[in-house]
Amino acid sequence: MWRHRSALFALCSWVVLSASGRAQRLQSHGDRPMYHAPRWSPDGKWILAVAMTSSGSKLVVLPAAGGSRTTVATGTLRLGAADWTAAGAISFLADSAGVTRKYVVERDGRALRPAPLDSISSATRDSTVLLFESGRRGSSSIFATNRARSSVRQLTKGFWAEQPSISPDGRTIVFERRLDPNDMAASDVVTMNLDGSRQTVIARGTDPSWSPDGALILFKAMVKGELWISTIDPTTKTERRLAKGVHPQWSPNGREIVFMSDTPDGGADVYVITREGTDRRCITCRP
Repeated sequence: MWRHRSALFALCSWVVLSASGRAQRLQSHGDRPMYHAPRWSPDGKWILAVAMTSSGSKLVVLPAAGGSRTTVATGTLRLGAADWTAAGAISFLADSAGVTRKYVVERDGRALRPAPLDSISSATRDSTVLLFESGRRGSSSIFATNRARSSVRQLTKGFWAEQPSISPDGRTIVFERRLDPNDMAASDVVTMNLDGSRQTVIARGTDPSWSPDGALILFKAMVKGELWISTIDPTTKTERRLAKGVHPQWSPNGREIVFMSDTPDGGADVYVITREGTDRRCITCRP
């Protein structure tokens, strides 16, 4: 599921989103890479990231507990977004002559092969409800389909909607809403029923996702021009700011959060914190 599908093909021109919320062109820092869009493996043991320098990009796998990183061989492909498959392989997008293609490779670099593109963003655990985004001419709406993909219904309309996430109990969707598609700072975090009813704004922010236990929603909040990794209790509306950064993701057990944060030299490193915002540790920093 491609939760960061929109921004990462700006990588083709080496422009990425920083924790300040602004697009920035990747700068050269010698062999010092910018680590982008970290993702937990399904077993929680590994963290995948795209390591970028001015000369190119590569997939790296890092032990979540710390230790030596491994570079995953992808040939000469120009990398974009990357994530884990449910089986623990790595899927990624790549640009080829202006065409976006999807590939899958094993964690050790074996069996690199093409794979079909899929627009599904989120699904119930039994896959009876699948969500995807679609739009044209500056619009984006959230749609639902069934397992057989034989019927489609539109859940949002009249505004820009993206990044839907279904709660673990399969009852509620959280998504990002913008009245102006170009004004990310004015984005709202909104919940709604599976049929699109009872749309309720619960916070100002972007990139929402449910915790595995369904108790919290993880998102990015814009605070004085900077993006903060934050959580909110959808029932009590209690909000907590955890750290400056972008591209947050829950660990599979829901106890930790991985994210990317800017470095003083203009790069970015990968960090892990607890869901309470404590015990921050850098996964990619050099000793």
